Amino acid sequence: MSVVGTAIPAGTDTPKPPGVGLNVAPVIYISLLVAACKLAFFIADPYPSFHFGDSGAYLATALVKWIPPDRSFSYGFLLRPLVFGSHSFGPVLAVQVLASGVASVILGIVLLRYFRARPAVAAAFACLSAIEPIQLMSERFVMTEAVATFVFALYVWAALAFVASKRILTLLAVQILGVICVSLRYSFLPVVLLLSVVLPLLAMYKRPRNSWRCTVVRLAVAVLASQALLAGYRHLYGGLAHTKPAYLSRDGDFLVADMAPIVTPQDFPVAGERSLLFQKIKIPLHNIANRRLHRWVDGGLCQAILDIAKGDEELANSLASRTALRAMKRDPGGVLRLGFSTYRDFLRSRSMNWALQLDEGHFVGPTQNDVKMIRDWFRVDALDRRYESVTKRWHGTAAPWCSLIVLIPWLYALEMFWHRRSVSAFDWLLLLSAFCLLGSAIVPVEIANPRYLVPLPWLAVLIAGVMVTRCAQSANQPMRGGQSG
Repeated sequence: MSVVGTAIPAGTDTPKPPGVGLNVAPVIYISLLVAACKLAFFIADPYPSFHFGDSGAYLATALVKWIPPDRSFSYGFLLRPLVFGSHSFGPVLAVQVLASGVASVILGIVLLRYFRARPAVAAAFACLSAIEPIQLMSERFVMTEAVATFVFALYVWAALAFVASKRILTLLAVQILGVICVSLRYSFLPVVLLLSVVLPLLAMYKRPRNSWRCTVVRLAVAVLASQALLAGYRHLYGGLAHTKPAYLSRDGDFLVADMAPIVTPQDFPVAGERSLLFQKIKIPLHNIANRRLHRWVDGGLCQAILDIAKGDEELANSLASRTALRAMKRDPGGVLRLGFSTYRDFLRSRSMNWALQLDEGHFVGPTQNDVKMIRDWFRVDALDRRYESVTKRWHGTAAPWCSLIVLIPWLYALEMFWHRRSVSAFDWLLLLSAFCLLGSAIVPVEIANPRYLVPLPWLAVLIAGVMVTRCAQSANQPMRGGQSG
């Protein structure tokens, strides 16, 4: 994953080998500009923020090694050395700002190395990434988003490096980074599974067909490594949480609540309990706005299933998961309608303005336990919510940007079609990743939430840089812009 300058022959998918045409000067400039952006915002807003109850769960993992049943545990263990001795959120913010800054620098490197962007273009989009409002705000929250975006940036960089080099060791590095992504955010699972199959195929894009034997070997290595690592992670989680091997022990509850509008009595796997289950449900199922209530409120679908399971949470989660999957198989059109409805909310400024406020910490306050834990350990008043900080004001203006984020994959597809003769395997990697992340943000969710888009904002800025670069190249070389690589 070395940094190579922009002097690469037009129409070449594979960049020059490491060490040939190496130019670190643009990377140094990009790093300095990104550092200046991050430092300016950090000086203006050095205060920690919380999103309850996620932040409380992560801090409980850090302080007492509690394994949450429905959230990442690896982030909590990352927090532990930062907060355990310091009794301060300062190290957390510093690490997250640094991670976010490195992710922005990686974006610039990717534009230089794999898309032959001019240094000025790469620097401009790296700086745009550095001040992107969703990621910028996430740096201040005790949440997984900033670290998850950093690991995802490494994951994309490694994936591009594999497509360029076709090295097995790089392919294994991709799978390891993918599992780390999943450990931070369960929503990464679809893209990690997809790319474990797609990457070996992209490595032979526009290559001689007689290379199929190598492709089969790479495909086998990728799939086996990915499945082995994911199985190991499931067993690790199960061992730590004292449950069966799983990604999360309450994933079924979330999924059935997300699918509540299409759930019918026939979807519940225990036929003899169907009537009783639906008698216990007091919140209307078909109203899509009620999905959050079905997860958290008495009278909702999840609570009704837990009652049927007589309080056995493991059984209730299994029943919820099976119910949701049966509903999805029975009514795939309904799943698409739910996804379309959520997608449409991302395009509505009113919905986005409300969701942005939710992500800033409005509407959901801390529990008494959260207040006590944060006050006793960190000497910080969790009730003192700083809603008027520079970062949050900037984040509050991001509704149009959220709408653009969910449109960017479609715009990228159109741009790739327009310049189809110069499209590379690198473009397909980014496009497939973008659509997969978009799907994860609109289908298995209860509302249209900008926070669920992470890390798509980082990828959207990268894609925008790719499109600008190719359009500029096409304009500068009108006779050659459509030639194939």
